Amino acid sequence: MTKTLDQTVALVTGASSGIGEATARILAAQGATVAIVARRAERLESLAGEIRAEGGTALVLAADVTDPCAPGCGHRRGCRIHGHPTAAHRCR
Repeated sequence: MTKTLDQTVALVTGASSGIGEATARILAAQGATVAIVARRAERLESLAGEIRAEGGTALVLAADVTDPCAPGCGHRRGCRIHGHPTAAHRCR
């Protein structure tokens, strides 16, 4: 069965908990490659492990999106690995 978001790269900020975490899980379950961003790297690694265990693809980008340099640095890394995002979701 083809997942509805195959070939989609989604950038989700605030992914270490709450709505951001739930959004990343839902997008990954629908087939999107998720680039998950938040300050708490250990929580992101845990989430990425769970997404991968379910057959999904997740890229951890530990960064503070309020830092003007951090989002751009993470975005460039994600683009080199998975291509440009086709969707973005920001959670606080």
